[in-house]
Formats: sequence, structure tokens, C-alpha cells
Amino acid sequence: MNDNAYPPYVSDRGHGEVSMALPGVVQDGLMFLFAFPADATRLQQLVDRFLNQPAGGAVHYTVVGPSVFLSFLQGRLTSGGEAVGWVEDRECAFWVLLEARTGANGPPRYVGWMPYIIIDNFEGMATGREVWGYRKGLGQVVLPSVPQGPYDFAASTCIFPVLSPDTQGRVSTLIRLRGEPGAAVTEGGPTFQDPEALADALEAAGLQDKPGAVGGAPPLRRLLALLRNLLTRQVPVVNLKQFRDARDSSRACYQALIEGPLTVTRFRGAGLLRSDFTLALTPCQSHPIAADLGLQPQTRASFGLWMRLDFNVGPGQEVWKASGDGA
Repeated sequence: MNDNAYPPYVSDRGHGEVSMALPGVVQDGLMFLFAFPADATRLQQLVDRFLNQPAGGAVHYTVVGPSVFLSFLQGRLTSGGEAVGWVEDRECAFWVLLEARTGANGPPRYVGWMPYIIIDNFEGMATGREVWGYRKGLGQVVLPSVPQGPYDFAASTCIFPVLSPDTQGRVSTLIRLRGEPGAAVTEGGPTFQDPEALADALEAAGLQDKPGAVGGAPPLRRLLALLRNLLTRQVPVVNLKQFRDARDSSRACYQALIEGPLTVTRFRGAGLLRSDFTLALTPCQSHPIAADLGLQPQTRASFGLWMRLDFNVGPGQEVWKASGDGA
């Protein structure tokens, strides 16, 4: 269906709007990014469930390597499509890098997918879910306000330890990441003023002597080469966008795979983190992150870095859409 054939969106700007027009804009962003070893088989099972099985072979996504990324972000979130204002934005997200192909013989392209996201503002959650299909849940996110630390990161949300009619949901810390006490971001390492220099540093094997570190296994080196590519260009992101049907909520009245770009508009410096970081995940049936991503309940990061940047999240495109009119 041609976009121009869709009816106009009835904007509620000035009437309690929570889902904003595109592009989404993050300014004065400070992002921390960490890599962790993961079980590629578990990751692929999750990708199959939420991306490949709905598309039925029209598009196929394959996990690039046995690693996942965890990001913590803070910045100012606003709409680039309408004058509204801005809100403080803090987000925590797990990332998986994927190779995508359209059809059986389509050329490969590389995209990111975020199976778990916690965000602390309703505007960002509603816009992310409704427009692109981001798997965002509302919660509380804690991260350092400056790259120098102290390195104590946390994300809390409403969790259900056991899924049953008698379980009361409670807000609890789901994700906790801590650096070793007294670590300093600038110990033995420079600050990089462009993404190419940062990518060079990541591939420079300066962390090879650490267990599970950057230069180790070939799949991780491949992953770093791909990360280098993404750091210096647009980052395409895929999501399964769907809405429950009002008549039968076990069905989707709309279901599609959306790919859209995350574009860095200003890069204002970055550096490697010279600390050992340990990730702890709270086990619960509502958010089985360790099982879904093939992570240990407690695991050490392969590497960490920080970046100051501004970026936009622009319009996406349907790479697959379910047919059916609900009749």
C-alpha cells in the first residue's frame, strides 16, 4: 500500500500527546556500551521466534556471533517533526547484531535488534513502540552522568517472579552492572574524537590479554569488524511491530517487520573503559533475559566504552507485512 493512501494521522499535539512525530531526536547523549559472551544457539532461537517465524521465510535474520551488547544512554529526547519540547531520556537496552537477507538468495545486510529495552519516560516508550515497534518497557534507569564514573548502572521495572494469576508485579532491579571499585576511565587510555579512531582502538588488540576480550575468538573479531562499520555509518535497526486485535486479542490486527536507521548526527568524543565490569541479572519468569540471550546470571564484560553523541531515529520501512483484513 502506498503511504499516501493511508488516512492522515489525527495528531493529539497540544491535547496530551505521548506518541510524537518522526524523527526522534536525542541530543547531548552519553552512551555506555558493553559486550558480553553469549550462547549463539539461544540467541538464534529468540530471533527465530520474534523475527523469522512471523515472516515465514520472506526475510531471514541470522545471529552474527556469540555476543550481545548492553547499552546505557542518557540525553534529551525531542521530536524533529513537530514543536513539542524535550524530556530527559534514560534507556537501557540489549543489542544483538544480525545478518539479514530478503528471500532465499538476497544479498546480506547487517542490522541491530534490541530484544529488551527499559526507558524512563512515557513519550519515548509510546513513540518507540507505536511507530517502529521497539520492545520498550517503562522503568527506572541509573547510569553515571560523566564518563569518569563511578560505574554503577541499574535498570528497574515491574517484574513477575512467577507467571501466575496470584503473582503481584513489583518494581525491582532487573539489570545491574558494576565496575571494579576505584577504576578511572582515563587510566592508560586516550579520548577519541571521531568514530574511526575509536574503531581502530577496538581492533588494536590492546585488550587481547583479558579473558574473553576483544581480540580472542574469530567470531568476536568478526563482530568487532561489523561494529566498526556501524560506528562510522547509519545503524539499521529491525523490530517486529504489531498490535493486538480488539475483537480477538490473541491475533494481531497489524504485524510487520520494520527496518529503520539510527543516524549519528554529531560525534563528540569517546573512550575505552579501563575497568572490569560484572553484569548481574535478576531471574524472573516475566523477563528471562539470561535464558533468552544465553547469558550467565553473572558474567564479566569483554569490553566497555563510552561515547558522547547526538543521533536521530528516522522513518522506517516495512520489509515484510502480514496479509489479512480481519474479516
